[in-house]
Amino acid sequence: MDHASEYSRKVVSPEEAVRAVKSGDWVQYGHHANAPVYLDGFLARRKDELRDVKVCAVVFPGLAQVATCDPGREHFIYSSWHSALASASSRTGDCAITFPSSTTRAGCISSAISGPTSR
Repeated sequence: MDHASEYSRKVVSPEEAVRAVKSGDWVQYGHHANAPVYLDGFLARRKDELRDVKVCAVVFPGLAQVATCDPGREHFIYSSWHSALASASSRTGDCAITFPSSTTRAGCISSAISGPTSR
């Protein structure tokens, strides 16, 4: 089989691609140009079907939808493994969504670096 035929056989829709994610899975997002910005939205739409999915990113452009769609962190536990400044900038409300090298189930971790965001 040639490469083009094999590639065509393996291409799936974004909805089908994120159906591979099951409750309790770890999902590692690529970073920079490889960040799954498009697929992130499709995974976030599955929030009510999933629980305890850990999503790790390094440099995600903007704020991942899996981080913002679930403030209680029951469905998605989003972690950024980048620098403290990048993590402190990924904020909603008065708390940081992510903090370097840590994961939180309880929800947001207050940022010790820059304090609460202003509204």
